[in-house]
Amino acid sequence: LRMYGLSPSEALSLYGVFTGMALPCILFPSTVTSSASVILMPSVAEMQALGHRRKIRYITRTTCAALYPSRIFMHTVFYFGGNFAGTILFHNTDAGLYIRTLSFICPFLYTNIALTSILNGLGKTGTTLVHSVLGILLRISFVIFAIPVLGIRGYLYGLLLSEILLSLLHIYALYHYGILAITHGNFIKFCVKYITFLSTTTF
Repeated sequence: LRMYGLSPSEALSLYGVFTGMALPCILFPSTVTSSASVILMPSVAEMQALGHRRKIRYITRTTCAALYPSRIFMHTVFYFGGNFAGTILFHNTDAGLYIRTLSFICPFLYTNIALTSILNGLGKTGTTLVHSVLGILLRISFVIFAIPVLGIRGYLYGLLLSEILLSLLHIYALYHYGILAITHGNFIKFCVKYITFLSTTTF
């Protein structure tokens, strides 16, 4: 942020607004997903040990379907209510703007928590580790190269893209292991539709 041209006090203030106000709002609903995932992992592990692949597929499909309404709902709440939350809760307009921008990671963030638990339950901890490292490396690259040019928006873009990458890698891994039955065509169509939606939205 200093390289972007902000003074030390401005950079610290902006960082505090982002990490202390906006980000906790986005992460708060994930406590429910995390709690469910804690229960999900041992169940998947037990079925994997018993060889019940069909039940694992059913649980995975059911989990993804159950998460869909909550993902869209939380994205909608944060996107349209972000400015209101920033003004009422924190009395800070910047916090509202960041909450609204971060709303785009909700569909991926909440999904990744559940998919990570499923992969870990399948015994693919090495796979989830590699995926997480790749996501973190992408985020770090945005910190190094994007923030000096775009400011805090560079980190927001990096955070969003890292969550998207993590979702794609998790979904592909589950497809590769025969857990998710999804065609390449449908997968590509989903990616194109969401990227188009993002490109038509003003951050």
